[in-house]
Amino acid sequence: KIKKFLVNQQPAQTAICNPCPAQLQAAMADPVASTQTQTEVAQLREELDRAHDLIRKQNERIEDLEDTYQAILNMMKEMPTELELDDSVPVYGSVFGYLYKLSSGNFGGSKWKRKWCVLQGDELCYWKSVGSSTDPSAEKTAIKLCGYSLHQSRDVTDLHFKLVGPHRRTYEFSAETREQKEKWVDSLTHACSVEPGRRTTFSRERGMSQGASSNGRTSPAPGVTGSLIDSSIRDGWMMRLLDSTWIRSYVIAEEQESCLHVYRTKSDTSDSFTIDLEMSTICERPVQYDDLYACEITTASGALHVLATPDVSETQAWLKCIQRLLESETD
Repeated sequence: KIKKFLVNQQPAQTAICNPCPAQLQAAMADPVASTQTQTEVAQLREELDRAHDLIRKQNERIEDLEDTYQAILNMMKEMPTELELDDSVPVYGSVFGYLYKLSSGNFGGSKWKRKWCVLQGDELCYWKSVGSSTDPSAEKTAIKLCGYSLHQSRDVTDLHFKLVGPHRRTYEFSAETREQKEKWVDSLTHACSVEPGRRTTFSRERGMSQGASSNGRTSPAPGVTGSLIDSSIRDGWMMRLLDSTWIRSYVIAEEQESCLHVYRTKSDTSDSFTIDLEMSTICERPVQYDDLYACEITTASGALHVLATPDVSETQAWLKCIQRLLESETD
């Protein structure tokens, strides 16, 4: 398409009718005609200048398009054939976005700095930018909200709010819109009100003991290979609840062993584990945790594993998949 556009952008030749020398000589002999001819020549000169200027702009545009086209080709050559999502930014299951934070200057002054903020359970983290949040070496600030309280003005047009913690430690933020402020205030107020040791997103009657989601690991999961994925009946990204925090994990459902393999990423098998579904039970329908829909799996040892997605239909598909594994184990 770009090549076709470049061809169509070739400058058209401007046709200019030049009078013959005999006509010009006759016209110059007549004073009146000479004045008219000079006017016409001036007009022709202006038209010629405009035509040249148009041709120059078109040539510049063509050169820009050719440079862009070449840059795209070079980028496509360097692009890997398969892209893997391996970012550490929580995509869902938490509140995230840019906020302005009031920071103290080196000489006693204060100024507002834009920060990328993520609320995970009872912890508020912020970085310099969204790109920095995926860089393990980038500077990161984490605020444990236990013991903090949120303060805001009664003026609905005021976009500022404060987090005041033990020993009067204060963090002051400002949202960009009223809607964003309401979202952050509601979520932070809820996170600050959670009692220490309790999960911020677990509100069912059946309690979950601290660290229960880490029990029942039968063995480390095998490495992620093409044959393992091909032999699986389902695989994809889910959110795993661990110690009041949602962690993005890659899950593979293996029918042969009737189990779920859970990984931090496709390429990182450290801290991976396998959920043995033998004698396990699952919830009949998705269980809602804030803005996530979860599968609750209770293993034979009594450990509870919570895996969720933001889409109820996707969670239902996972429940059907796990139920199929349980039925195959029974058979």
